[in-house]
Amino acid sequence: MKSDGSNKVYLTTGPEQDFNPIFSHDGSKVYFIRAITYDKNRPMAVSSWQEQDIYSVNIDGTGLTRITRMQFSGIADLSIGPDGKRLLARLTNSVQPSIWIIPLDNPESMEPVQLQPVLDKCESNSFWYSVPYWCNSTDLRKPTFSPDGRSLLYVARNDLGENMFVMDLETRKARNITDWKYSPQVIDPSFSHDGSKIVFSTLYTISGPGLWIINTDGFNLQTIDF
Repeated sequence: MKSDGSNKVYLTTGPEQDFNPIFSHDGSKVYFIRAITYDKNRPMAVSSWQEQDIYSVNIDGTGLTRITRMQFSGIADLSIGPDGKRLLARLTNSVQPSIWIIPLDNPESMEPVQLQPVLDKCESNSFWYSVPYWCNSTDLRKPTFSPDGRSLLYVARNDLGENMFVMDLETRKARNITDWKYSPQVIDPSFSHDGSKIVFSTLYTISGPGLWIINTDGFNLQTIDF
């Protein structure tokens, strides 16, 4: 629809669950996740939307296309690369790694993002109890390409909190942007257009929710005061 709320156009209809829509860079398509069935994926589990795959549709509602055919039990955090040729997604019900790159010209060749240890800090210790707590992160989420497509921003989470990392896609080496212990929940981090800064919001801080900006080298953390 237009920004004033007029000219609404249904892109999809039917009994499926469609969510996480994003525009293609040229604005001609919308990519989204579709779940087909609402059921249990194992006997003792709670019912949820199953058989999830990535689809696209033209902005006039025509040309519905199924991109992946994996029938995942959970996908989230769909985003598109700066070249418009790759998608990023997180598999929510899988063993690590949970972040995948999906080439649009050959979705069957989708590959997991194998994360290497965080530079220096995770490699310098051999015992789990002497390793910084975020090196043992149990969940990765909110993957986002840098504006030049060479790096990947993501949030790593474990029982003690969350921190942000940037990984070089060529070397697969990651570096921490934040290094908080007992950290708040990090919400929707994104790069500035020139790739020099990251803006993000947090929950559960002492002073309440906040909006922050930080350099991509991890320095100059600032809160945005309303």
